[in-house]
Amino acid sequence: MAGTFLQALVLVLAVNTALGLSCFNCNSRTESKCDDPFVEAAMVYKECNTRTFSSLVSETLKGIPEVQQAFNLYPSEPPGEDITCQKFIFDDGTQNITIRTCSVREIRGLKTCNLMENKLRTEMVFCEQCESSLCNTSSVMFSSALLCVIFSLTAIGATF
Repeated sequence: MAGTFLQALVLVLAVNTALGLSCFNCNSRTESKCDDPFVEAAMVYKECNTRTFSSLVSETLKGIPEVQQAFNLYPSEPPGEDITCQKFIFDDGTQNITIRTCSVREIRGLKTCNLMENKLRTEMVFCEQCESSLCNTSSVMFSSALLCVIFSLTAIGATF
């Protein structure tokens, strides 16, 4: 039984790593469909990796100077294992703006959402990161680790 659990967990982690990480990359100031309620089918997603990271983040932030200073702290080519997806909402003084993009776990030893909150020139409403493909869709996101546990427990249950 423990062997089956371990095999299922390793399989899920290997598939998740091999496929890479894809994130939705948009902002609601230029694309209203990026806002909540989010309709995944209406949006394009892109693979986030060391090579594409900077261009995807820059493209997503076009026309949003309020958060540019915080995002300028991102490394230009982060190691692949540090890349996450992120959903970020801030108040621009007239409305909430939603940003969905590639991110990194930490910057300068601080959780990215915490650092951004300190560096923003505006109010942060929501910030969360996740580590599985296309996970930056809703206000309640699950980490890939939690999904792995759920999948593994389901696989164990199926063996009985």
